[in-house]
Amino acid sequence: MESNASYGYRLVRHVISTAVLILAVAVAASYLLGRSESAFSIAAGSTIAMASFAVLVMVVVRTMAGGRGAYWIAALGMAKIFVIGAVLWWIMKSGAVEPLAFLVGFSTMVLALLVEGVRKNR
Repeated sequence: MESNASYGYRLVRHVISTAVLILAVAVAASYLLGRSESAFSIAAGSTIAMASFAVLVMVVVRTMAGGRGAYWIAALGMAKIFVIGAVLWWIMKSGAVEPLAFLVGFSTMVLALLVEGVRKNR
C-alpha cells in the first residue's frame, strides 16, 4: 500500500505538470496576441502559485506524519503565508507585473487542481 507522503508528492507532481502545460498555453497565447509583458506577468503568477502549493503540500504531509519537528514544519507553513503575502504586495506595489495577467497566471494552479480532480475521479 502506498504511504500518504508518497501519494501526496505524486499528486503534487501531477498537478504541477498540468499547471506547467496550462502555463505554456497561456504564455504562448499571450505572445501570439502580441502581449509579451502580459506573458511575463502570467508566468510570474503561475510560478508563485506552484511554489506555494508545493510548500503547502510538504507542510501538510510532514505535519500530519508527526514526529520530531512537526511543530516547526507547521510554523514554516504559517511563515510561508506571510512571505507569499509580502512578495505579492511588493510585486503589485512596484508595478513589475500587470495585475490582471498576474491573476490569470495565479489561477492556472486552480485550473490544474480542477483538471486533476476530474481526471482522478474518472
